[in-house]
Amino acid sequence: MAYVIGDDRDQAVLLPPVLDDYVDRAAPVRVVDAFVDDLDFSALGFGRAAPASTGRPGYDPRDLLKLYIYGYLNEVRSSRRLERECKRNVEVMWLVRRLAPDHKTIADFRRDNGPAIVSTCRAFVLFCRDHGLFAAKLVSIDGAKFRAAASQNRVLDQRRIAEEIAKIDTRVARYLAELDEGDAADPGDGEESVAGALTALKARRAELNRLADYLEQDDRSLVVDGELDARPMGFRQGGKPPSYNIQIAVDADTGIVVHHAVTDEVNDVRMLHPMSKAVMDLLNRDDLTVVADTGYSNGNAAAACEADNITACVPVKRSVNNRSASDKFASTDFIYDAVLDSFTCPAAGHLLVLLGLTRTVSSICRWIAGNAPSRLAVRPPNIAQSRAMYTKTLLTV
Repeated sequence: MAYVIGDDRDQAVLLPPVLDDYVDRAAPVRVVDAFVDDLDFSALGFGRAAPASTGRPGYDPRDLLKLYIYGYLNEVRSSRRLERECKRNVEVMWLVRRLAPDHKTIADFRRDNGPAIVSTCRAFVLFCRDHGLFAAKLVSIDGAKFRAAASQNRVLDQRRIAEEIAKIDTRVARYLAELDEGDAADPGDGEESVAGALTALKARRAELNRLADYLEQDDRSLVVDGELDARPMGFRQGGKPPSYNIQIAVDADTGIVVHHAVTDEVNDVRMLHPMSKAVMDLLNRDDLTVVADTGYSNGNAAAACEADNITACVPVKRSVNNRSASDKFASTDFIYDAVLDSFTCPAAGHLLVLLGLTRTVSSICRWIAGNAPSRLAVRPPNIAQSRAMYTKTLLTV
């Protein structure tokens, strides 16, 4: 039997096929095309939303936005790869009508229209809501850490900035001395190279002064040189890499991302109310129910959500005893009685005896068994201090 043979590449075709025939009727690219064509580009803030009356014609921002969205959906983020897709991908050819913008045009579009692209994301969420794709009966909020482009060596504090400024001042003084020596020996010899080095050092010193002023104005202890919006984040010991905290709100039923935000918060404790309020404002709702993990547990945030008619379902953050056993309890199990100035032990017949308030945690208390009363008289000089000591002790004894 013979194989199935394709057409001859050199065979002339009398009636060339229509490009639309190569794109399936249910292809997602058709949704992208219809969605973008329905947007008001002037209201969203895109540049060149209306063509200029003079000059060389430019690319329609609608075509560039279609290309950007298609690349986002298909994990093609590089502007150079998008340029290649315009010449080899049939769906992209159909979407942008066989236009082939170069990579710089694509990159400039993304750089110059960042806020407008964010507004497009909001418009897409409303588009999905209006067409009944989600109801947002329950919204789930979570965050993730994403590494910044800057390395850990770019993290600076006031001490490191001062040290680098001192080194630059020393090098500048040395270069100036070399200039004087060069002028005395042979005028004009090597002045250009030394002058160039001086210009670079002075520019770096000005940048360090700007970073130091930024630390003072924002009341921060660390700054990432080159990425001011990034902060050292992570849970590992030692140095933490510069990162961003990406907050995402997702419809619990469909998984559609309703809202997202890039923040410099090192954890999620203060993000419950801002994210919930942003989702409610975006969807133009009077009430909202959100769910989040224990990392969002914050009494002030819960009160703010309640004031804005937001029902927040967040588990309470509890202390964890990593060395727990059957005869040990968490510090929250011991109830303090302000009238009797004493703590109540939850275990009948067991008494937590206070040996003395010292800085050595291991010598504060111990367990004893017997028919002892379940109430322990405690008269520390500072009740808050005793609570902290009890917490440490219960986790270590």
